[in-house]
Amino acid sequence: MHIGSACELLVIFARAAEGRREEFVSWYDTVHVPEILAAFPELTEAVRYDLSDIQPHSEANPFGELAEGRPFDSVAVYRVHGSAREVWARIRTCELTRSDAFDYSNLGVLFATA
Repeated sequence: MHIGSACELLVIFARAAEGRREEFVSWYDTVHVPEILAAFPELTEAVRYDLSDIQPHSEANPFGELAEGRPFDSVAVYRVHGSAREVWARIRTCELTRSDAFDYSNLGVLFATA
């Protein structure tokens, strides 16, 4: 149940470039999150999580392998006041600080509504 104004979630699955995990985490938490929150006022909250090394495994769960074998090692959850799809479309076309520590070839995006 959701009480209050409408909100959606923008969920980003990401992976650090090989051997650059600490640099990725530092950049994401200290550069990327503050920058994206400042650029998009509809994003009211952002939290990045490290995925646990072991996940449940099933044919329906592509993340159920050891950390080295799965495509993602972090998930970031952004609370959006408005449309997560619209914000994502704008994020994809704006100039944000990029990092070589981010493996941009392994990026997953989900939208969720309350």
